[in-house]
Amino acid sequence: MGRAGRPGGFTSAAQDKNLWVHLVQFLKKQTLLPACIFVFSKKRCEENADALSNQDFCTAQEKSAIHMTIEKSIARLKPEDRVLPQIIRLRELLSRGIAVHHGGLLPIVKELVEILFAQTLVKVLFATETFAMGLNLPTRTVVFSGYRKHDGHSFRNLLPGEYTQMAGRAGRRGLDTVGSVIIVPPGGDEAPPVTDLRQMILGEPSKLRSQFRLTYNMILNLLRVEALKIEEMIKRSFSEHATQQLLPEHEKAVKLSEADLAKVKRDSCPICDAHMDECHQAGEDYKRLTEELYAAILAIPVGRKMFSPGRLIVWNKEGVRTPGLLLGEGASIKSSASSPTVHVLEIKTAREVRNDTDLLPFVSNLRKYLTPLPQLKKHISTKTLHVPLGDVICLTNHIAKGVAPEIFHGGDGYNKAKDILHKICKTWNADIWDEMDLGRIKSLSVHDIIGKRREAEQKLFKSPALDCKNFLKHYAMCHDQWLIRTQIDQLRQSLSDQNLQLLPDYEQRIQVLKDLSFIDDETRIQLKGKVACEIHSGDELVLTELILENVLADYEPAEIAALLSAFVFQEKTDSEPKLTTNLERGMKKIVELSEKVNEVQVRHQVIQTSEESNDFVSKPRFGLMEVVYEWARGVSFKNITDLTDVLEGTIVRTITRLDETCREVKNAARIIGDPELYQKMTVAQELIRRDITAVASLYM
Repeated sequence: MGRAGRPGGFTSAAQDKNLWVHLVQFLKKQTLLPACIFVFSKKRCEENADALSNQDFCTAQEKSAIHMTIEKSIARLKPEDRVLPQIIRLRELLSRGIAVHHGGLLPIVKELVEILFAQTLVKVLFATETFAMGLNLPTRTVVFSGYRKHDGHSFRNLLPGEYTQMAGRAGRRGLDTVGSVIIVPPGGDEAPPVTDLRQMILGEPSKLRSQFRLTYNMILNLLRVEALKIEEMIKRSFSEHATQQLLPEHEKAVKLSEADLAKVKRDSCPICDAHMDECHQAGEDYKRLTEELYAAILAIPVGRKMFSPGRLIVWNKEGVRTPGLLLGEGASIKSSASSPTVHVLEIKTAREVRNDTDLLPFVSNLRKYLTPLPQLKKHISTKTLHVPLGDVICLTNHIAKGVAPEIFHGGDGYNKAKDILHKICKTWNADIWDEMDLGRIKSLSVHDIIGKRREAEQKLFKSPALDCKNFLKHYAMCHDQWLIRTQIDQLRQSLSDQNLQLLPDYEQRIQVLKDLSFIDDETRIQLKGKVACEIHSGDELVLTELILENVLADYEPAEIAALLSAFVFQEKTDSEPKLTTNLERGMKKIVELSEKVNEVQVRHQVIQTSEESNDFVSKPRFGLMEVVYEWARGVSFKNITDLTDVLEGTIVRTITRLDETCREVKNAARIIGDPELYQKMTVAQELIRRDITAVASLYM
């Protein structure tokens, strides 16, 4: 960051002035003009251009060519529009070979700058990054006024893709043997960090991400067309592409798994054939609920204390049932929030491979089947390790004292600790293996899990399958079948439409449309839905409510245009519009309807993108109402620009989009059979589509 700059690496316009004068002089001296200087702010573009007030880069012949092009271009404007402040200013800058290019320029001015730049009559251009997108206008030199930008949320370094897109403008085919790229750090006297530069210039380009989003308008239009289901539309999106590519492999895997299932044969048994599946399912439910229970206990303060040092636990080590003692309270220091672990002193089982007994849930009446632990003291050994909480299958009621840390110190303490462990390992049928009392925990969610687990345990205890003399063997065979069936179910789930990522969003939006009566319970389109199908440029739900509640009937065409501007304007503005009483009333009604719609969306947990959000309260939606109202009443463009701090180009763009919204509302009036509203919208379109907002493109 530049030492001369303000904290955070940003400089003032005054500090920049000398910098740009010297830099441009250097470029001229080194014959590196024309140059495009990328600036990440519309306001700073203008300030930097003003800094070159004493510079002139054009010959008399070039000045003449620039003058002729400007005159020819603005001839299509009305005389009063030809003297707009922006046009006068750009005319003066262009006559010296300097220009700016950003979203705040009038469309005709922006196109004029592009045409002159393409003819190399503009020598120094200050532009925002949009100039590098969609326009094939190369130059000899590209200059970056910094390498950090604001992306709508926070300041960050340029991404490799953004840098390449802009830097790629340097070098004109057939004119330049080499293109130059200069990065000017904020403050101008200190190079950016090497790591930042390396990442920006040589880093991996950003991965392509699907921008496909479900909108209410899209859903309603698809519900009208019976030939195309919404699921088919989602499947064809880029977001589902990778999943859809895997479907043939999943189908093949299902067939292989079904073949494996056919090969697994269970011994015929009059008891187990009827009851083993239910018994096994109860056992699996018990294991799953135990895992959920311990995760819930560890998440609450009183539960964490239950994971106390010295407590005897049972856990699965790569499928082998293994005892151990906790060495610390709660989760271990190596834990993360998403995958907690506990610090354990493992009592080794002398087994490396699991057997059928390890498949059984750890409940009292099945302990008689478990593989015995080492019976000789010399065979008992220990090891410390961090065990994932999901592998813990029982927190017992027994706390072993005198084992840790004594066992680590040798001598008498070590021998006593080994004696204690020897007693623990004698049998699985002792009371020390019973689960600890969880009654102290008052959490309702924990007790809910305990209740469900008790039900699974009771099913297990009452199962007639326990009376089979080959219970263990038959249980293991049933488990093999269950594993394959579970895998087949998961594969089939991934093959079904229910696996589509956007399906929950679709179902939530369908509920919103039903609650607001856009569709009926059979998802048939109602009148509201037919109107919303016509609206693409603004918030379809709020605008439809506005039309069908007949709110617009009380307003004149100019007032309707002003109210509808709230659906197309979303930029920052500090100027407060001065509204008539009628417009104030209309504004309150729009806010009221938007809050009604938002309430339904929040209830159904619909997640909206920032572009789609119909928040008319906290966003500056009403900033151009006064401007549009006065424009529709015939006030000149020069006078309406004095009413706001919004740039001229943004005003024209808003009015152009507003014309499209008026056309959509006119179509809606035709559908609902409202000739009065239809006539008003026709008049509103005529009032706003005039003069500078209706000028044909210079490219036409």
